[in-house]
Amino acid sequence: MSVDFKGLGDVTVTTAGTRVPLTATQILTPGCVIAAKATNSGNIFVGHDNVAATTAGAVIRPGETMEITGPQIGGTEEEFDLARIYIDAGSNGDKVTVGYFARRP
Repeated sequence: MSVDFKGLGDVTVTTAGTRVPLTATQILTPGCVIAAKATNSGNIFVGHDNVAATTAGAVIRPGETMEITGPQIGGTEEEFDLARIYIDAGSNGDKVTVGYFARRP
């Protein structure tokens, strides 16, 4: 399998408590990296469309990163859709930078 590593850029949670998807369009990937900005005031909460501080599948502190792979979230799936991964934040305006692996045609 041949892949490229691509960036989505920054994803901002404008209002804490209001979850946002990593992307509005379907992007299938075997893995991604989510990096919380070191300048964030609060934690980033990662999960599905119901993510909140109390229901997060993972928490990223300011300046930390996490990697997600298909088998981690789907069990047997090799790829997952970035549009189905959501973040919420502990503070208004907190951001993450997202990179992902894209299969070459």
